[in-house]
Amino acid sequence: MDDAMRDACMPFDLDSNPFWDFSVRFYRQPGVAPACLRLQDSLGIDVNLLLFGAWSAAAGEAELDRATCAELLRGTAAWHEVVRAMRSARRRVKEGHRHLSQDEAGSAYRRVLAAELEIERYEQLIIMRAAGRRPPAAPHASSAAQRARRNMELYLDVARAAPGDDDRAALDVIAAAVTDDALPG
Repeated sequence: MDDAMRDACMPFDLDSNPFWDFSVRFYRQPGVAPACLRLQDSLGIDVNLLLFGAWSAAAGEAELDRATCAELLRGTAAWHEVVRAMRSARRRVKEGHRHLSQDEAGSAYRRVLAAELEIERYEQLIIMRAAGRRPPAAPHASSAAQRARRNMELYLDVARAAPGDDDRAALDVIAAAVTDDALPG
């Protein structure tokens, strides 16, 4: 990595990633988690990239373009396989095992969940560094919810995901939760 690339990456680390901070709060908004899980399970999409579209809109950044979405998709694909493997492991551990007590299985589940979240946190760091800083949106161009919806739809298009009616309803829920004041002041 050359010096210019290293300098571009330095503003974000695990302890100062505004995208992660946003995602943790945003995911708790009414209806957002089930909508994200719906899209993840029905379309096989990367929720972190979907949330990046929402965060970009809430942060007042310019809307994503096709080239940026494609680069983010390519740039996170290998790491996202790690996320998927952790998710699969967590789901399997949740089932327990006949030779483990309920408490032991619960403890194992919580540990795998914590590891999965940490891997997702690294994925969001990768996304932030790969995206770099983009210009702010034009003043009064559209609401954060409208920009978020366009960002998410573009990501789904680039990912070649074909949303059905229920998926579009899930997108509506997520976009509606993005407001112009969604970020702490």
